[in-house]
Amino acid sequence: MITGGDGAPEGDSVACAICCCSSLVLRAFDRLSGFLAGASGFRILFGFDPRWRFGLSMGDSMQSSVPLAYLLTWTTYGTWLPGDQRGWVKRNHGFQSPDSRVERRARGAMSGPMCELDRVHRQTVEETIRGHCKLRGWCLHAVNCRTNHVHVVVSAPNVPSKKVIAQLKAWCTRELKARSASEGNSDQAQTSPRRNWWTERGSVRLLFDEASVKVAIQYVVEGQ
Repeated sequence: MITGGDGAPEGDSVACAICCCSSLVLRAFDRLSGFLAGASGFRILFGFDPRWRFGLSMGDSMQSSVPLAYLLTWTTYGTWLPGDQRGWVKRNHGFQSPDSRVERRARGAMSGPMCELDRVHRQTVEETIRGHCKLRGWCLHAVNCRTNHVHVVVSAPNVPSKKVIAQLKAWCTRELKARSASEGNSDQAQTSPRRNWWTERGSVRLLFDEASVKVAIQYVVEGQ
């Protein structure tokens, strides 16, 4: 049910921002707890401790069973930096409080401007994800591209989650760059095409049963 490649790392100058998308989704889930069937919905999706299960766990978990699907999230370049006033997640250290000094250092290390996606960009991203999933034979359950982040729920049997998210980001990057070039690169100076569209890596949640998949789809489609 649809409801809505592996390239070079992007955003190298703010590599430590790769976990900030976890903070984005963590806080979004907190705000939408009532919408997602209250505490029972969280327990279905994340187990006994939703904040730990989602906010601090990156990549594939240690569970031995095979997941039915992945909930993938990644942010656009420079929109959720370490030290952000909304809070952030430091890799291997968990959720961190806002820190203006950390945020200033991260912003100063950026190699290009912050990226916010317009309507055309968002449509391009969603179309690209649909097309790539169809090409690979993956079952796309839901996709929702916002101005500063992307959510995807997808089943890709026997394909590691890191490979799935890397391919989707890389293909989206290629299509966004191609569209930008064909339109005269209107979002930036003609002589300076955008180099960085995304922060590195992203957040992966493993969904092990139909109830978890259903809650994730509901969040991606209706909770944005």
